[in-house]
Parts: sequence; structure tokens; C-alpha cells
Amino acid sequence: MEHGGHGDLPYDGAEAYDVTAYLDGDRCRIEVTDSGPGFPAATVARRRAALAEHGRGLHLIAELSDHVRFRNRPGRGAVVSFDKMLKWRDGALLKVS
Repeated sequence: MEHGGHGDLPYDGAEAYDVTAYLDGDRCRIEVTDSGPGFPAATVARRRAALAEHGRGLHLIAELSDHVRFRNRPGRGAVVSFDKMLKWRDGALLKVS
């Protein structure tokens, strides 16, 4: 999973990715999967520091969501899934049926 590049190097778009969002009551789950080599074991095992050279986006997801999980699908890429509890307002444009 990449945000678009490795610093000064442009991202070549070789890996496919999918983004899926689910609404279940007050919970919104977003799941991003890719077809790359997966995360290094250290990324899956622990979070990176906020000022790390790479992985700041993953750090932000972890800090802003209510639950996050990073995992690898051996031979098929990586998965980041995260949940955010929603507080619905009367008259909101988006509704859960």
C-alpha cells in the first residue's frame, strides 16, 4: 500500500488496490487491500512513530480510528481495515437503512 510514492520517487501504479466501506449501525468500516508484497513483519507487529520517514499515513489511521488492523494475505498483498464509530445527526444526508 502506498500513498502515491516513496518520497521523491513517483509511484508506478503497478499494484492494484481496492477500497471498500461498510456501514453497520453506528460503525463505519473501511478496508483497503492491495496486491503487493505485503507489510514488513515489523509494520504488522507494531505502530511506527509519528515522525518516522515512512508509514505516517498508517500512524494517522491508527490515531484517528477507533479500531485498526494491519495484516498480510500471504502471496496476495496487504489489508488495512479500520473502524470509526459514527454519531448520527437528525437530518443527516447519509443514513443507514
